Amino acid sequence: MLALIFILFLFFLAVAVLFLGATLTLKGYFDETPPDLKETAWRAPAAALAVTLFVILWVRLAYASPDRYDSLFDFSTSRQSPPVKSIWIIEDGGKVEYRLEKDANNRPIYRNRETDRIRELPRKPDKFIIREGDREVVFQPKKDAKGKPIIRTGEGLRYYDEQGRYMEEGYEGIIFTSTGGGFVYFLLNVSHFVVWFLAIWLLLRFTWAQALLLALIAWLSMTLIVMRPLLQRVRTLSEERARSQPQTRLEIKEAAGWREARGQEEGKRSLSESQRWWGS
Repeated sequence: MLALIFILFLFFLAVAVLFLGATLTLKGYFDETPPDLKETAWRAPAAALAVTLFVILWVRLAYASPDRYDSLFDFSTSRQSPPVKSIWIIEDGGKVEYRLEKDANNRPIYRNRETDRIRELPRKPDKFIIREGDREVVFQPKKDAKGKPIIRTGEGLRYYDEQGRYMEEGYEGIIFTSTGGGFVYFLLNVSHFVVWFLAIWLLLRFTWAQALLLALIAWLSMTLIVMRPLLQRVRTLSEERARSQPQTRLEIKEAAGWREARGQEEGKRSLSESQRWWGS
């Protein structure tokens, strides 16, 4: 996290220097009169601070939800899990397990080897069942009023669980989770451009047409060069935090169980001492 803060500080310095140089160079070229150095000396850092604060906001959002606020190259309205190790379906009134293997082309495939004949996972079963810890999760297709599975145009048959996650025909075993946020992400990118435009127009005192051109160049440079590695670093930090949370919860649970057991032991000891005192 300290490394990320240092990166953001370096970003602020780099943008401030860039604004200072661009203002002193381009303003003199566009307006044929060089800008005042003292005024530019505070306007450039102020504009850089405005841009940096917006980037910090984006980083904060991405740290809390990296899938919803990723870079333009990596953003998606859904995320997918690795294939689960086993899938169960209902056959002849009972659950039959199909385990994850690799075919001749090293592609994932589910097979059942409980009998002499190796069977592959059949197409379009009534439902899929997987295990998450000690809990069974059932994935079933949505159905229309006539009880027929709903298949949207351009999609395979989808099986949904109670949380809205789904598996899709042809991608059995992979759980897709809708992250949403497409419109919010669009507004975030538009706001990113607007911040650059306002900083260059209002703080650096370029004309609106000049600011529009310079903001477009800055936005493209940030989107194509800067934001992707920065947000990948943020994703790494977010995933490290997520991996540490279950362990923390487990430690809390174990501590609570230890306190409960100790309380019961002390209660039994007190009861035993009371009985011994009354008996004497």
